[in-house]
Amino acid sequence: MVPRFRIDSVLALRAGLFLVVVSTVAAAEQPKDPRVEEFHKRPLTEKLNSPRHTIETLCFAMSACDRIPALMADAVACLDVEAKDASGTDTLPLLAIQLYEILDELSFPFRTLLDDPNQLSVVFYQDDEVRIALSQRDGLWRFDRKTVEQIPLMHQVMEGRSKQRRTISSQLKSGLENPTATLVSFLDDAAAGDYESAALHLNLADIPLEQRPRLGPYLAWKLACVMQRRGYLYSADIPIDPNGLPYTWSANAAGRIRVERVHQPDGKDTWLFTRATVAAIEAMWREEKDHLPDVRYALLGKLVPPPPDQLPPASPQDPHVPETVPEAFASPRRMVRAFYHAVEEAEYDDDASKQSYVFLDLGQFPGEDHPLVGPKRAVMLEAVLRKINPDLSSLPDHWSALPQVLRGPGGLRIEIVRQPDGRWRFSSETVANLPAMYESLSDKDRIEPRRLHGLSTPRETLTLFFTAVNQHDNARAARCLDLSELPSSVRDNLGPVLAFKLKYVIDHLEHVYLHEVPNETDGPLFVLYRGPVGRIVLGPHDGPDGKVWTFTSATVAQIEPMFNRVLGQLGDANRKKLRYTHREPEWFLEPGVWVRIRVPAWLRHTHLGLEDYQWLALLGAVALAWVGSLLLRWLVLRLIHWFFHLGNAPADLDLLRHKLRSLRALTFVVVLYWLIEWADLPSAMAGRLYLLEKLLLTAVLAWLGFQGTDLGCLFYQRTSRLKSHRGLGDLLVPFVATLIKLAVVLSAATYLVYQFGQADSVTRFFTGLGIVGVAVSLAAQDSLKNLFGTLVLIGDRAFRIGDRLIVGDKEGIVEQVGFRSTKLRTLDDSLLVLPNALLAGSVIDNLGLRVFRRIHLLFWVAITTPLDRLDALRHAVRSHLIAHPRVDASRVHVHVHRIAESGIEWEVWCYLEASDLESEAERREELLCAILRLAESLQVELVLAKK
Repeated sequence: MVPRFRIDSVLALRAGLFLVVVSTVAAAEQPKDPRVEEFHKRPLTEKLNSPRHTIETLCFAMSACDRIPALMADAVACLDVEAKDASGTDTLPLLAIQLYEILDELSFPFRTLLDDPNQLSVVFYQDDEVRIALSQRDGLWRFDRKTVEQIPLMHQVMEGRSKQRRTISSQLKSGLENPTATLVSFLDDAAAGDYESAALHLNLADIPLEQRPRLGPYLAWKLACVMQRRGYLYSADIPIDPNGLPYTWSANAAGRIRVERVHQPDGKDTWLFTRATVAAIEAMWREEKDHLPDVRYALLGKLVPPPPDQLPPASPQDPHVPETVPEAFASPRRMVRAFYHAVEEAEYDDDASKQSYVFLDLGQFPGEDHPLVGPKRAVMLEAVLRKINPDLSSLPDHWSALPQVLRGPGGLRIEIVRQPDGRWRFSSETVANLPAMYESLSDKDRIEPRRLHGLSTPRETLTLFFTAVNQHDNARAARCLDLSELPSSVRDNLGPVLAFKLKYVIDHLEHVYLHEVPNETDGPLFVLYRGPVGRIVLGPHDGPDGKVWTFTSATVAQIEPMFNRVLGQLGDANRKKLRYTHREPEWFLEPGVWVRIRVPAWLRHTHLGLEDYQWLALLGAVALAWVGSLLLRWLVLRLIHWFFHLGNAPADLDLLRHKLRSLRALTFVVVLYWLIEWADLPSAMAGRLYLLEKLLLTAVLAWLGFQGTDLGCLFYQRTSRLKSHRGLGDLLVPFVATLIKLAVVLSAATYLVYQFGQADSVTRFFTGLGIVGVAVSLAAQDSLKNLFGTLVLIGDRAFRIGDRLIVGDKEGIVEQVGFRSTKLRTLDDSLLVLPNALLAGSVIDNLGLRVFRRIHLLFWVAITTPLDRLDALRHAVRSHLIAHPRVDASRVHVHVHRIAESGIEWEVWCYLEASDLESEAERREELLCAILRLAESLQVELVLAKK
């Protein structure tokens, strides 16, 4: 096999010798494992059924082909090329070897690849020089043809990169210069039984020097056994960067296997298993010891042999805990967790703070000072622990453990010791140094957790999430969820419900200790929980105000399934001890969840995606919404009918009922969606219904705005109480009604854009609306002039509906005033439409605003009429006009106008009170008849004028 890039010659030689020796011993001593035969018989449909499995098949075949040459066929099968296309029989194996070396040098993680059954191809890695992709054909995944063709060129590129990396790796200790070298050499040493060498890969800083020679090999054996039981170690999956971040190979509730770069004051830096990993070895071993190692180690003959001869005490956990030691003080881990519980209680209860300092060794202070000094030192200790961010799973959980030391940045050091009374406490030295350590913290690190309201770190996000739900503010808690996969229009509806359900799930899992949660802005995804219930992960993403940490969209998608799994289970006992925790749903805040946990089992059967009680709830919601809409319409109809009667306006019940159809529809939609919350529908279905709700609500509200405006206009037209305001009202009411309807349309459009658009959609909408407005104004200047003319006419109150106008040579009665024009009904009953801009700029003679109308009459008297009769006629006509109740007595004129051949012309004019043309005609007729009667009584002959 071609030597690998990353393992130097010494390591390669040692691995080769080990392979020869150990394989022979293993074959002779180890019993035949039936799983090996089963592994050999696996078909290609299992080995190549996903991109990740294809890469694993290639890497394992290359690792084992020296021992099992037949596996070379598996490696060749990973390439999308037929054997007959190759130029020689050795071409395909060489290409497979080179591709493995490329993957080995890239060290791009592939165990975390997620399978998507809908994908037909996937680009595993790509940069400016290297591209590796896989494609699916006949249900099998292989490295695609383009990747296979580029293998030789990419191999040359990776050789150059390997030389550069080796230059950097030479600055670190050989064999421990990067995560790959550390993990691979550790398992090689352990599989060879060289536990002393394997122990050199562990950071034993927390173990006393005198115990390291005896305890180190034993811990190395257990860690190697744990690793072989957790899975196969693919070197191509492990980072190769000597300057990279700490690397976690495996993690679960028992602990994680992690390596990090450690500075050695007396030599070169090394990559070692972290102190937290070393401390968690016992817990991980207890969980994995009953499992079998991965079968691939058996194939390679690399199973870890029996433990070293000299073992530490048979059981590190002493079952004989003194009866005088309470449970909370029985081990370092239990003591620290009990302290955290006390601190959580103290955040909401001052009396609980008196219990938080019992975990501190205050022997250096007088007993009477403990209630004064203790709470203050407990607050300091809690802040220091938050800064250290310890991994509690790494602390031993047995009474006879060794003293523990928690170290943090800036020289922070916390000691946990077992005292003479058998109780584990924070040491007196730690208590004495707390003021100095507390002063070294930044202002942000000193802030109490409940004061944090940001999302800049995982700990702040979790703190805000728990605090918001416990304070019954689910909407604020929803800020901690990445709802980007949900439509923006339904996030306000689903977000609070999902937030409470996630809190409900967390309360039914293991207790969350915020002090263990990372408090750094930058970092990898934080896995809060991973187990049979599901996976709860927090991750960073870019928000409008910068980088924020939230529960990932994948976690949000799993909330419903996780909630269903924990429904009916008992919650975390530690959470129940906290009095200020919002654990159970309340009917007025989470009605759907409140109903769901109380539904009997016989109503929980699923049909067509919904449970029985949800179908019943939907039918009941529709029925109740229908009845509610009928009842509200009846009440409003009676109220409007009474209002019309109060305004002396005739009310037509059928017409009013027609105008209230929109109110009935609005009531139905609002009541229906309020009741739907009690059904607690699945998020997918609820999301679609809430989308429909936004559309229905917008349409119904717009309809209600239109019908409400029409109802107001109808009341104005029919009421007699507003007759005194008809002058201006007749102009304003139609204009304002049109404006209201236009505003309703714009408001509905704006709401839809806001609900279904992006964050800046409303701004873009109004910007576009302004641009369109400018364009329309330029293209329709005349229409805008007419609109402003309408406003001028209304402001000047130049006329009203029913007034008789004379505009230039046009005359007519005003019938309607619109945005653009005014309609006049002429005396010939034709309709005259005049632009409002023309009316606003013209001289308007408004005959309708006259109080008195000038009556002008001409009649002829025979020229032979005596003067005394003429005087009598003039006096009689004048007296009649002055005595008339509707004639202005101060403006009455009766006189002889001229004398002509046909007779004497008389002129009579006066100002007569008349409200309209009809009354004016009646008064004129009355006046003419009176003159005729007076002339007849005075024997004055009236003649016709000659033309």
